[in-house]
Amino acid sequence: MQCVDYLAMAAADIDGRLTVDEERDVESHVSSCAHCAAVRQQQRTIKQLVRERAAHVPTPAGVRARVLQALAREGAGSKIRRRWLSRFD
Repeated sequence: MQCVDYLAMAAADIDGRLTVDEERDVESHVSSCAHCAAVRQQQRTIKQLVRERAAHVPTPAGVRARVLQALAREGAGSKIRRRWLSRFD
């Protein structure tokens, strides 16, 4: 694997979407390439920061009601959708 190969699949690596073979190739590459190892760590850090910060952003008032109204207009009243939406209560 070369740097260009790793950089093309870096997002999949960070998101855990690589196959077993791809994971093995990535691990082998980043263990011997300081640049790609740094890119990988930087992307992991960014992902973690986004997760931490996004958890603290409040949903604007009225958004849930507007979403439910829009779904009702589209006939989205299935039990599965209602169950899924109830998680936001």
